[in-house]
Amino acid sequence: MAPKTPTPKPTIPGPLASAAAALPSGKPKPKPTASTSSKPPVIPQPVGKVANVEPINIGESKDWNVFLNGTLVQVASGPQGVNVTPYIAGQLPTTDNPNPTGIAILPTATGFKTTSVDSVAAASMTGITASNIQAYKLKLRKYYPGGDKAFKLSYSTIDKDAEFQKAIKRAINELSVDNFQAATRYATALKANPSTPVPSNLLYDFDSYVLSRPDIQEPTSSGESTSSLTTKEDAYAEFNRTVKQYVGDPVLVDKLEDLREAYWQKLHKIEMDRNTTRITRTDIFGNTVANTMGEAPLTEQDRTEMRLGLIINGDKKIASTGIKAATQESLEDAGGLISQAYGKLKETAADYGIRLTSSELLDRTYRALKVGGISAGLSTGTMATGIEQEIATIKQSAKAHFKGLSQYIDNGLRVSDISGNFQRMKEDEMGLVEGDIDIYDDDVQKAIGGADISTKNDFISSVRSNPLWRKTPKANEMAATFINTILKSWGKVG
Repeated sequence: MAPKTPTPKPTIPGPLASAAAALPSGKPKPKPTASTSSKPPVIPQPVGKVANVEPINIGESKDWNVFLNGTLVQVASGPQGVNVTPYIAGQLPTTDNPNPTGIAILPTATGFKTTSVDSVAAASMTGITASNIQAYKLKLRKYYPGGDKAFKLSYSTIDKDAEFQKAIKRAINELSVDNFQAATRYATALKANPSTPVPSNLLYDFDSYVLSRPDIQEPTSSGESTSSLTTKEDAYAEFNRTVKQYVGDPVLVDKLEDLREAYWQKLHKIEMDRNTTRITRTDIFGNTVANTMGEAPLTEQDRTEMRLGLIINGDKKIASTGIKAATQESLEDAGGLISQAYGKLKETAADYGIRLTSSELLDRTYRALKVGGISAGLSTGTMATGIEQEIATIKQSAKAHFKGLSQYIDNGLRVSDISGNFQRMKEDEMGLVEGDIDIYDDDVQKAIGGADISTKNDFISSVRSNPLWRKTPKANEMAATFINTILKSWGKVG
């Protein structure tokens, strides 16, 4: 029978790489061991009555005939014919000795040696470094007597636990069976031709046997990056729709085409930066877990807010003012959503005596319409919510400015409800028509801006103290009446 073909060194990826480097390849030529005693120890025999059992020598040997003459045998079944995991012993099981002691067969420099399985297991365990424990456990997974459940518990630690020790002993028994069969083939060839040389790597030692075991699936990881990109055509269309819906008249938007391109460039950059990565990991037990990492794609709310910001405020990089330079009248006449919000906020500011410039009104309009801000949006209801929020801030400003009116504002009155009387009084005093004096008039502001509201007489006195009042029809009428009264008291007139 031909000698056993040497086993090549397996390639081990992943965390086994360091262990693979430490383990010998195939069945290496063993180093010479120390000389054995002239009286070698014997394998302990089972306790109890054992008939015709000769002790088996432990130590090195070059007598390959022991693999043919029954000195060493392969045990595969018990005395009742029950199959057992194959192992090597000094005799087959009998009724008196149903479990012969297992023997390990290992290579030496010039032959082989037999020793106890326990001693080989202990030595092998000691030789495994902490950094290689997980690699050995992976290779010995199928040798765990408790199956995958025991392996999972063992693999979760870097301890040399009891289950790991059992797996090592089972591997040693298996490699001894493999070595027994290889040695038997060689002994047969040697008997036919006594000059047959010992093949290199004929027998396995523990490390080379573990390294030759099939690879177990190791943890794997795979990733996939995706991004959602908007085309330039779609970005342009979005921008045009927003201008039409929110402004109404595109002519009011300064450098509209440049702003549209700026929106596309900004949107494209953000989308490119927001790649979503999906990582799938599979552990050694076949369990797969998928995780998605990265920023979420832009929502429609994000995009609308981005467009509104450019349309209303412009972009300094391209020297665009958006609609900031448009007149109040043109904005209100345009009929878009901005026009509606702008007009409402302007009216509210006037009702509460808060003077806002066109730019300030646009800023408040932007906040009211921002989808991602104060919950405004395209629907009438959500837009109203945003405007109401801005109206509330205007009321708060009025309470801070007109401290004496705070309780009236809380009770539902507008500042204009209180200032209107003072406005009419001044119009009367100054000989003006209704509407000529507004809520922002200095005398009106003084009358309602203090800790207490001015009295009627105090207000009229304040108005009449203005030198301009002396030139009014009312002043002339009052002067004429006064002079007439004086003349009557002197008897100069009837």
